[in-house]
Order: sequence, then C-alpha cells, then structure tokens
Amino acid sequence: MDNIKTGNLFTREVMGRICRMTNKKIVTNEDLEQFSFYVVKKYPKKYSIVYASNKFCENIGYNFHEIKDRNPGIFTGPLTDKKNLEKNNKSVTNGKPYVSVLISYKKDGSIINTEINCDYIKNDENIVEYIVSLYNFDIAIIDNSDGDSD
Repeated sequence: MDNIKTGNLFTREVMGRICRMTNKKIVTNEDLEQFSFYVVKKYPKKYSIVYASNKFCENIGYNFHEIKDRNPGIFTGPLTDKKNLEKNNKSVTNGKPYVSVLISYKKDGSIINTEINCDYIKNDENIVEYIVSLYNFDIAIIDNSDGDSD
C-alpha cells in the first residue's frame, strides 16, 4: 500500500474493517491488497477518496492518483440506481454499515455490476470519519422485479 504504512493505526483500522466484511484473516499489507476497496474521508460537506487498493484500481481502470481526493460519485452514471444510492447515503449519514448492489462505471465508460460492502472508522465521539468500501466485481445482477413499479 503506497500511502499506508504497516503498523499505522489507520491501517490497522482499515484491516479490521476488511476482516469483518470478508471474514478473512488479514495480517499484512499484502493480505490487504488482495481485496478491491477504497477508503473515503468524510468531511462535513464532501467525500474524498484517500486510498484505493491496487486491485480496485485495476478493476475500475483508474490509477490511484487519478481518483485521489475525488468524490466516489465518479464511479456512478445514468444506469446507477438512484434510489439505491439514496439508501446508501442515508446509511452513511446514520453510520450504519451496508451492502448494496449497483451498476458502477469504469474509467472507459463501460459498466460493471458491483456489490459494495461499506463500514466505517469513527472518531472518539462516534462520528464517521472514514468510509471503507469493499467492492466485489464478480457478481451477476438478477432482476427479481415483476414489471410493476413501486
């Protein structure tokens, strides 16, 4: 991990969240890099990507320096389910972990089905400071709708 040092409290927090989301033991940065994820710093009025794993960057087609300090909304587009995004944003506001399935956009504009598992790193006042978003790009989206709209 280019910008996260082993032993750093932040790195241990990220490792802990990925362990919890995957039920896998993560001890080293190499263990962590097998997962496709990014970390967002939550500011009062914006979200900013502060880290992305090499695997995430490979899957989405960007290099880290292209997405650093950007809002993760760059991975959404016209086919991304807006209602699902609203539910995700509400979960972030309430500090509740969530799993969501969305259509995401790669750098080249192509779409990819993603399952996003999010957890948080909170400060001493229990306020969300960082969002850890673990991506699974190897999913199929099954349409269970019956054709009726909500």
